[in-house]
Amino acid sequence: MSFEGAATKEEGFTGTQTSEKEIIIGCDKLYDGFYAGVYDQLVQGQKERIPYEVEIIDSYLERLIPEKNTWNILDVGCGTADHLAEIMKLGCGSATGLDRSQAMINKARAKFPSVNINWKIGDAITTDLFAPEQFSCVCFFYFTLYYFPNRRDIFRNCYQWMRPGSVLVLHVVNRDKFDPILDSASPFPAFSLQKYSKSRVTKSGVTFEKFEYNADFDLDKENASFTEEFKFKDGTVRKQRHELYMPTMEQIVKDAEASGFRHRDYVDLKTIGYEYQYLVFLVK
Repeated sequence: MSFEGAATKEEGFTGTQTSEKEIIIGCDKLYDGFYAGVYDQLVQGQKERIPYEVEIIDSYLERLIPEKNTWNILDVGCGTADHLAEIMKLGCGSATGLDRSQAMINKARAKFPSVNINWKIGDAITTDLFAPEQFSCVCFFYFTLYYFPNRRDIFRNCYQWMRPGSVLVLHVVNRDKFDPILDSASPFPAFSLQKYSKSRVTKSGVTFEKFEYNADFDLDKENASFTEEFKFKDGTVRKQRHELYMPTMEQIVKDAEASGFRHRDYVDLKTIGYEYQYLVFLVK
């Protein structure tokens, strides 16, 4: 069994084959060619909100740094780069997409071949990844921040890479109340099942053309997991587990402040359908 359609060696896949028809993948390997190829399908609803998120950031940055042509923006964990492509529409000077996954960067390049984005494969924990005082804004969108167990080290690196007066943007959630269900599993766009359930709904289920998709979010104090399962028509199964580190929002801000940043503001994203999710703005 070659697991064709689930993942291939050519896509950089390195999982554990537990049986002839099942493969389990850990958090450090799951962003391979297969997942990069289906990622946009899974988060389609979230993608539709991106222009509104970018509009919020644009409005905030303009007040602090009016000259857009001087903006140099870094997106940490850029994925397939929808945020960056939207940011470049603002007329900013330059933008860089950083991701640990070669497959995600490849997908981003293919999606936006004519958009002038600098691509970087690497980990934000690496201090010398960028030159000092290079960026006017560093962003952590969606759940990127929660993949890092060593937040203070990450924030210290960002502080070093950022210019004086620059802005750090963090997408954070109330870990106990945000909706972990993918929009693709909701009956209507921007519809939250949580409002109509007595207990928190943590399981997603969607049937796509090539596979059945199921996911489950589990929170244990500051540690969380998001487990995904892909069942293909030939009977093969791909299982993968995201490991997330989810302190309180207050603790995240404290960690950033301990690294030198000053908390300036936050924006509630409820207006764009992200309940109990926020953009936090900090300044160097």
